[in-house]
Amino acid sequence: MRNFIVPQLLSVVGYVLTVGLVVAEEPATTPIIKNARELALNAPRPVYPISLKKQHKGDAGVFVLHVNSDSGLVSSVDVQKSTGEPLLDRSCIETFQKWRFKPHSIAPKVIIPIAFFEPAAKTK
Repeated sequence: MRNFIVPQLLSVVGYVLTVGLVVAEEPATTPIIKNARELALNAPRPVYPISLKKQHKGDAGVFVLHVNSDSGLVSSVDVQKSTGEPLLDRSCIETFQKWRFKPHSIAPKVIIPIAFFEPAAKTK
């Protein structure tokens, strides 16, 4: 079984969303993939709900994608660590269920640590 670590940085409407795909059974032999697009055929970004954005709410969480390696489709998503916001968790789950990988290119279990946070204010 091949294991993968796929770091990726995405921006979300004035906030930054950090996504790193991690699956590790044998860390010493885990290859590092520099771009999730190498393996993902479809990897939409989770939507940061406007109601949470207005309240400056958001945090980090960890989601586990169960991938059918024959089709590359995500069969289910579990919350390993909640973001602390049910609306944000739901947004992530619904989005990660739409992810698709190249068949036979990814381990059947993909762990995604994700963090929503407000970028530092720009100074003039």
